[in-house]
Amino acid sequence: MSHKNCIPSKQPNDDSLEHNATIDSNQMVINRCLSMLDMTQNGSYFIDITHLQKGNITQAEPQCFYTSKFKQLLGFSEKDIFPNKQTSFFSKLNPEHKKALLNFFDKQLDDLSNKYTVKHNIQLKTKENGYHWFSLKSQIQTNNQFHLRIANITIESLEEKLLNYFPARSKTPIFLLTPSFAIKKPTLSLSVFSGYTAEELESLSMKNLFDDQNVFQKIKNHLKENKFWQGNIILKNKEGLKGTFFFYCYNVYDINRKTIYHVGSIDHFLGQGNAFQHKKMEAKTYQSFSIALTQLPPTKLRYNELTQLPTYSTFKKAISDKKNHCANTNTGEYSTYITLDIDNFSRFNQYYGRATGDRVLVAVAKRLAQHYPLERLCHYSADEFFIFLSCPFSKEKIVAKINKLHQLFNHPFLIENEQHHISVSLGVFITQNCDISVREAMYRSGLALGNDKRVIKGQIYYYTDETKEQRLHKQHIALLLPQIIEKQDIHVYYQPQIDAKTNQIVSVEALSRWKNNTINTVPPEEFIRIAEEYSYISELDAYVFKRACLDLKECITKDGTPLKFSVNISPIQFLQDSFIEDYANICKKNEIDPSRITLEITENVTLHQTDELIIKLQNIRSHGFGLSMDDFGTGYSSLSYINLLPLTEVKIDKNFIINLFTEHQNQTLFMAMVAICQVNGFKIVAEGVETKKQADWLRKQQCDLLQGFFYNPAISIDEIKKQYC
Repeated sequence: MSHKNCIPSKQPNDDSLEHNATIDSNQMVINRCLSMLDMTQNGSYFIDITHLQKGNITQAEPQCFYTSKFKQLLGFSEKDIFPNKQTSFFSKLNPEHKKALLNFFDKQLDDLSNKYTVKHNIQLKTKENGYHWFSLKSQIQTNNQFHLRIANITIESLEEKLLNYFPARSKTPIFLLTPSFAIKKPTLSLSVFSGYTAEELESLSMKNLFDDQNVFQKIKNHLKENKFWQGNIILKNKEGLKGTFFFYCYNVYDINRKTIYHVGSIDHFLGQGNAFQHKKMEAKTYQSFSIALTQLPPTKLRYNELTQLPTYSTFKKAISDKKNHCANTNTGEYSTYITLDIDNFSRFNQYYGRATGDRVLVAVAKRLAQHYPLERLCHYSADEFFIFLSCPFSKEKIVAKINKLHQLFNHPFLIENEQHHISVSLGVFITQNCDISVREAMYRSGLALGNDKRVIKGQIYYYTDETKEQRLHKQHIALLLPQIIEKQDIHVYYQPQIDAKTNQIVSVEALSRWKNNTINTVPPEEFIRIAEEYSYISELDAYVFKRACLDLKECITKDGTPLKFSVNISPIQFLQDSFIEDYANICKKNEIDPSRITLEITENVTLHQTDELIIKLQNIRSHGFGLSMDDFGTGYSSLSYINLLPLTEVKIDKNFIINLFTEHQNQTLFMAMVAICQVNGFKIVAEGVETKKQADWLRKQQCDLLQGFFYNPAISIDEIKKQYC
């Protein structure tokens, strides 16, 4: 095979992707694989090892693909030519780490039937020829259909990764230490806790905070032989004040199990020794940190420590006093109670870390405090804020004020030198009745928000007479749910999945349907949403799985093959440690092969791509279950990491199929998603097929399975057996 080094023209929609690639018969497939990098901003490096065997992976260096972020992490600019034979990935590895990493690649090549994700801490040489620590993830992707094999390497700065784990709050100072226990890159929390500036801490060792140096030496010796140490110790701050705290410290290792960092944390105050000194140290620490973080003046404990907005008790008293004044003077004011909720705040925490999430809360609090009196604001919980507005005699003016409040969030927030657009939803209750308590009024504003926010975010929702009735209806369903699950009043129906080539049934999807005499019919999207909200979803998922196993274990299709089936797994169920073992035991009890079953997860489950997630998904695959990503394409972030997930199947969202011929870009997007799935060897399921025209077009795109009303709606097990078995 001849090789030719070249730098192809860049993709029109991505000027960050560069590659120096061998032109051969796999080039078209490789380019399709590289289209996944269009969505990623991390330090990804792909090596084509299609024609290589164990022991010679470094020979693939001329055939490589990488992002600009990868170059930047190593100190290279856009103009630098990288890589070449002298600056290839493996040549930049610390020699102490190269042999070990190549051994891990060889182990992966030994078993290409599984997708193993390898994670190690390694050193790479930067442009300045110094070594920098990186956290590395690697995985070999295979595609038997196209005879393709790709080594995917992703790096990120180890120091930044560790520091991103650190919360911004002072109650748990967390810090990074060198192997000799010198303090490295001290956090604000440690600086406030100790009384030293960040510059002073960088010149100190952790031993300077220990009251007893013998204890410090014992901990050092312990960590030479063990992974972590924890226990109660006496620490002192810059002023010499002492306190007893819980200290935890663990080792961070490189690929050769050599300690490269220690990560330590100081937890709760234990109240031993001199009580006066402890209280003084504790109060000073916590108050100083709040001031440093928010840049607001010192406040009393009735204010939220992080955002410095009033707590609920303070807010309630201030508004109650205001209401009493209105009642006594008979001003006829409209009182408006608003619950403000930050949309997708949990995702913000996942993407950027909790420290940045805290700063978002502070930024929101500051913006509110700039426009409204402090006593009319409240940081109620996590991402929820309360606001009270009033306006005499004019409901139109109060609505204008509410719109103005919502428009405050049209402007981006500058957080850590980056602009972030933050969307909020408002629940609003307006009244002239001064007899309604603050508690009841805020409850009603929360009802307005809770009823509709799940449908469309970033809106204003007003409480109406129907709102409480809707809430009561929801609570009634929630009350009935555990009973009907126990009594098996939830029926399981099955929608066929048809082989696009043979037009024969291959599999079915198990779907739950409400059948109960108290409330005759409840749409599945409604009772499933309520089951999630009231924490009954795990019981519902487990019931559907058991029922499907019982119904389908002896179903044989007309061509003589066992009928396969898929079931949905909610994010809550997925997070339970024992769920896959429980499902495997159900299969064993019913004598059903797990390879007949595909578990469907949504993108929400995979949104925060971590090692724990990969391990959990690999555990599902190791038990023999298939693994499908449901509603693929609804969140484009999954495109950037789907190649890292050990999936067997991808189910493309039905909205793309429904609008195939009404919105032209849907066809383009669909074909791009099909290409990504084919490169990764995923089976493709098209859901929501309603017409022959759609089915014919999808068949031409080489979809594997077709599902929808064109073939059959969800039907009972008796109908499945009658029509297909």
